Amino acid sequence: GQMINGNTNKNLNTPAKSNTKNGNKNKTKYTAGISYLLKQSKYFSSFMHFGIRLDVPINPYAKLSLKKDITLKYINIGLSQQLIMYRQEGLQEISQLSFDRKWNRVIQTSLINSLAWTDETDLFILRNNFVLYQKVGEEKGLTYSLGANAKFTPKFNYDSYDLSIGYRQILYSKWLYGSFAVGADYLKQ
Repeated sequence: GQMINGNTNKNLNTPAKSNTKNGNKNKTKYTAGISYLLKQSKYFSSFMHFGIRLDVPINPYAKLSLKKDITLKYINIGLSQQLIMYRQEGLQEISQLSFDRKWNRVIQTSLINSLAWTDETDLFILRNNFVLYQKVGEEKGLTYSLGANAKFTPKFNYDSYDLSIGYRQILYSKWLYGSFAVGADYLKQ
């Protein structure tokens, strides 16, 4: 069946909000963008995304995504690869492995594991994220997220944890939606 909210990609880049950590300083960044399905086959799906980070100065980006979903009896396994080019930060690469389970028409859970590298910091970052999706109506949904973040500097260590809740609603047809998320980051001292 169809996912309640798909993978909202909280793994470092959500459609509405993403957090980046520079040392101990958190900086919230808002984005707006569009996505275009390039090709869909039984083997993979490919998308092209264009958007703008709403910073000063404006920070446009282009993202190429390849995704493969493996549907099993009780669980869906998702593999994805993203290459993102930001005007200010340069290149970012994200590899993702997710395990999704739709429990009923209203509830779905996901365990999302991401490994990212950015040209700006030249660091690898690992993110483990548990997400609960709750369908509120045919066009609305809530997302509850708990995540742990680690860096390879050069040792592997978890340096922060986060909690968030999000709201998503289809605004027009089945392609235009709005989303809003609030959360808290807990830095490991």
